Amino acid sequence: MRGVGGADADADADGRAGARSAGGHAAVIAVDTSVVIAALSPWHERHGDAAQACQGDAAIPAHALLEAYSTLTRMPEPLRISGAVAAEALSGAWGGRTLAVPEDLSADLPVLLSRASVVGGASYDGLVALTAQAHARLIVSLDRRAERTYRLLGVDYRMLA
Repeated sequence: MRGVGGADADADADGRAGARSAGGHAAVIAVDTSVVIAALSPWHERHGDAAQACQGDAAIPAHALLEAYSTLTRMPEPLRISGAVAAEALSGAWGGRTLAVPEDLSADLPVLLSRASVVGGASYDGLVALTAQAHARLIVSLDRRAERTYRLLGVDYRMLA
């Protein structure tokens, strides 16, 4: 993963940044917005860990991709980047590794979220997590606030330590 400022990070030998499934095997992961922002921002204190998590076959739910674009283009100066720079960075990092919301999941989202007591802004974290789950991906995050939503929905997740 190359950061917006040009920094590189290396993945583990298997290219999966150490994520493990419950059985101990390397897990196929998806990252949320918090990891993408850190990975693309060399100034971020978790840049190295996040960039490593984005290596290999890591993917990003489409909603998290749009959230990352929105965040990168609205940060306070001097951290804010233009739409063109953000689009180029995200396309370069995630081209071909974006996870779409499956049609059947899209239709059921409000019911699934309400059954898990996920409401308000946490619904977007739920969308990201359920999209990852629909694609058999473990969600990797730096967002402690989103962890509650991931637990409520019962999705496989890992917080970057």
